[in-house]
Amino acid sequence: MNATSGMADRAGFALAVLCTGWLVFNMVALSIFKDQVFLERGQISTGGELAILIGFVLVLVFNIVSLIWVSSRIRKAQIGRKGDIGLSALGALCLILMAGADPDKLALFDTKGGLHKKRDDIKADAAYYRKWELCEKTNPDCLNSIAEGMKGADVLIALSTPGPDVIKPEWIRTMAPKAIVFACANPVPEIYPYAAKEAGAYIVATGRGDFPNQVNNSMGFPGILKGALLVRARKITDEMAIAAAYSVANFAEKKGITPDYIMPTMSETEVFAEEAADVAMTAIANGVARITPTRDEVYAKTLAEIKEARSVIDLLMREKHIAAPDPQMLANAVEKAVALVTK
Repeated sequence: MNATSGMADRAGFALAVLCTGWLVFNMVALSIFKDQVFLERGQISTGGELAILIGFVLVLVFNIVSLIWVSSRIRKAQIGRKGDIGLSALGALCLILMAGADPDKLALFDTKGGLHKKRDDIKADAAYYRKWELCEKTNPDCLNSIAEGMKGADVLIALSTPGPDVIKPEWIRTMAPKAIVFACANPVPEIYPYAAKEAGAYIVATGRGDFPNQVNNSMGFPGILKGALLVRARKITDEMAIAAAYSVANFAEKKGITPDYIMPTMSETEVFAEEAADVAMTAIANGVARITPTRDEVYAKTLAEIKEARSVIDLLMREKHIAAPDPQMLANAVEKAVALVTK
């Protein structure tokens, strides 16, 4: 993404460390499912599909907030995408394009090279029709390597193979000033944040909770679900997903952002109420809501129920009915996972 024109300085941080993040998420989730599910089949029909959608939203959130911080706009940015173009990449890229990114400034790469109109192997396989649509829309210069695609790029989004040497520091050195790098592979990012920053990256996000700027779908689940349920939405539209992304980004902007703090944390309860309210209002505007509460009603109900759920969890923990997470167990699990992918 070539960042040339601006919005004022802003950004947000990572979620809490893994144990705290999941604990708080479970507190929030208790309040979400007090409502009956009214999503119709044929739209978002399974928990897996919803989890994937919310993952897309969080990638878009980080794009929005990071670009705000470096004084750019998504439609002006030159974006490189590294990794096999699977479901996570396709979904995130579709939302990024819908949010206003210029497809001519988007270059995508899979395991065989760049996606562009000369990729006859993709065109010939009907199973890859979504990839072919991106081939037709993006990468007009037919760039074939990630090294080429990163020259002058503002943003790199990697949803690829666990690293740490999948993304080379020398590639980052060729990116635009104040470059943004999302290295989202788990449990080891394609490049470690310190290495990316040493090579010139200004903002770095990963999928890890022990680094700043974690791309974590638990920032999306509570707000998106609650907003959809409180208006009894027939489906979750793309516009609702984008509204959620902008809601989280706007919340971060108001709180104050830095290169190492480009997202609200799970402990900032109000973000979920804001997100639910914005999603609900978008559902009403899209004509997919069965009931039409006001924004204030959605916000107040969401906030009250989250606080109630958290107070119940706090009480259960104080009374020793729920044990606190064992930090050492989590640390051992991370160490084992890292060892498996770095052999």
